[in-house]
Amino acid sequence: MLQRLREWNRARIDARRGQRSAGTDAEYAQWVRKHDTITEAARVGLLQRARRITHGPRISILMPVFDPNPAWLAEAIDSVRAQLYVNWELCIADDASTDPRVRDILAQAATQDARIRVHWRARNGHICASSNAALALATGPYIALLDHDDVLPEHALLCVAEAILRTPDADVLYSDEDKIDARGRRHGPYFKRNWNAELLRGQNYISHLGVYRTQLVREVGGFRAGFEGSQDYDLALRCTERSTPARIVHIPHVLYHWRVHAQSTASDVAAKPYAPDAGVRALQDHLNRTHARGDAFLRDGSYHVLYHLPMPWPSIAMVLLDVGGRWTLRRALRRIAGAADLHVISTRARAHGWPHIGWHRAHGGVRPRACNALIASLRADVIVLLDSDCLPESWNALHPLIAHAVQPGVAAAGPRVVSGKYVVGTAMVGSDGGLVPWGEGGRARSGGYFGRAALSQDVEALGRGCVVFQRRVFESVGGFTSGGDDFDTAIVDTTLRMATGTRRNRWVPSVTCTHPGQKPKSDAPDAPDAGNPNLRWHHHRVAYADPPRVSWSVPYTADGG
Repeated sequence: MLQRLREWNRARIDARRGQRSAGTDAEYAQWVRKHDTITEAARVGLLQRARRITHGPRISILMPVFDPNPAWLAEAIDSVRAQLYVNWELCIADDASTDPRVRDILAQAATQDARIRVHWRARNGHICASSNAALALATGPYIALLDHDDVLPEHALLCVAEAILRTPDADVLYSDEDKIDARGRRHGPYFKRNWNAELLRGQNYISHLGVYRTQLVREVGGFRAGFEGSQDYDLALRCTERSTPARIVHIPHVLYHWRVHAQSTASDVAAKPYAPDAGVRALQDHLNRTHARGDAFLRDGSYHVLYHLPMPWPSIAMVLLDVGGRWTLRRALRRIAGAADLHVISTRARAHGWPHIGWHRAHGGVRPRACNALIASLRADVIVLLDSDCLPESWNALHPLIAHAVQPGVAAAGPRVVSGKYVVGTAMVGSDGGLVPWGEGGRARSGGYFGRAALSQDVEALGRGCVVFQRRVFESVGGFTSGGDDFDTAIVDTTLRMATGTRRNRWVPSVTCTHPGQKPKSDAPDAPDAGNPNLRWHHHRVAYADPPRVSWSVPYTADGG
């Protein structure tokens, strides 16, 4: 009873802070027993799959070591030796550990298994130096990162090898992960999304189990001294910059158990206070290298970017769609700009530092295709298409959204739209059934699953309410070409077509618009979550899929999630 009370209280705290998990520890333990426990019968099938991979890639596991708990170090090494896939090597760099028991464990492991090699550093140089020493030992085409006190499940490298064989030109692979406590109990799983470049600027979701093409890691210079604590994040940013979405592979299985203890960031970021600062510097370097105009900063435990508008500023056209009649439009103008007269509004905008902004009204009855002529006549660089009943706090509140829209590689940008307690669907993502709203029905004040609802991220398409795009990108796809009289369909279709090649649509939850009266459309009691096949959407919250839509017991042919 006491344990159940503690879990209930923890769930309440999580709900107040933002839903950090999809359920209680007890719910996850039950899910693990049903769907993520290898039985003897399942092990036979996995071994047969492993034996069929006669020419699978050698995976070099890098393990920097410095004075870990000896029992946890032994468990980490044993978890590698227990792998069902056998073409691996464990490259250990001991960073001048002072505990003789650690040195004994490493020496004995190297004696027992020829696939284990140890480099003994003469003096302590911190984790980047020892990781580079381990990297120097690697002979396989791929490296995997393993901390000295964490654990790999026995099918981890098999799933990685099969994913590499399916995508032989893969540069980066990453799996889902969870945590284990001092007693080995699993909890806190992170079921991740497929590759999302903008989301990586908010959090290192690649993390564990992270697997990289060895040649690529060496080309970018390995692990950079000075980024200790966030060295893996820095590596992920530098490697993905040189790759393409098709070569970054998500494996939707829990293939890493992250040890929680007083000295690990899995328990508390304060255990390594230098890590957040290193992460901000890594992100700022990434922005500079990729010519993204913005400043990196840390807020509420996540990274964020304040993007800049180019100088001189682009010309901006605010197009208000009169969807609720003259009264609604006048109310919107007064709410956003403090006046209902367009001439007065434009004068005030220039006085507040918006030198190139014009306000325009698309009168009631205007159809999507008819908007093409209006937009073409404006000759503005940036178009803000805003429903008159979708209200930002002010035009200044739209500044970050416009800054996102003019960044390299962005097709269109949209804000978080809320109605009462809930988010309504403006971001569209892919799922097995096509495009579905992402985040719709979530609590408006919640940070969402692992804080993702508070982070900017790439999406397949955007819905109506408020959409910002560069006019040249809009016209390059022919503007609105479908949807008839339906702006909802037309905007989804157009933003989907705009996101071609290297361009992506972007959802920016730091900008909030209010849409009074609109309600979430998709709150089926047991709907699939478009983020990961191990999750489902259950009454306005993320829950564990039972059963998952993919299973490690059967080789899959495409990425899940």
